[in-house]
Amino acid sequence: KRFFSSLGIPFVTSEGLADAVAQGRKVAGAEFCAPIAALHGHVAHLVDKADFLFLPFFLEESEPDSRAHRMYCQYTQYSSALAAGIDGGRIRARCLMPLMSFSRWKERTKRELYETLDRAGVPRLTPALVARAFDRAVAFQEAAVRRLQKRFRDEEKSDFGAGTARDGEPRVLLIGRPYT
Repeated sequence: KRFFSSLGIPFVTSEGLADAVAQGRKVAGAEFCAPIAALHGHVAHLVDKADFLFLPFFLEESEPDSRAHRMYCQYTQYSSALAAGIDGGRIRARCLMPLMSFSRWKERTKRELYETLDRAGVPRLTPALVARAFDRAVAFQEAAVRRLQKRFRDEEKSDFGAGTARDGEPRVLLIGRPYT
């Protein structure tokens, strides 16, 4: 949202869509995990509300301050192409699917975003404008992550009241995939 707002591009989102997984399972054409089914549901929800659907590809990312990279599962990597296939693939031409990375190939990502938006006919864009919007959006996202991390650390230190775990014991254990 920050990226498109910075460029003055109007957009709609599917935030708040309550039954995305159920909707996605109806249109997916195959049995997928909940995140991929939900993506299908979000796409189905938006298909009649927007001229284009922004479905970027994310293949891998790097950990901060590390050369190591992590690969997303195959369904996650190719979820854009899978979701673009709903409705018999009739929406594929309206799907904007640049290859993106927030940490590994930022310059390539900026170029892909510019070329994708240019092909879609977005007026008055330049590579420099798209690059600045991308940098602002990434900085906003990184700041949001830092705020959440700080909040977790602060709350972990505070007294949660009755049932608080003793010092040294975990209060919460989160297990999941990178996209969770």
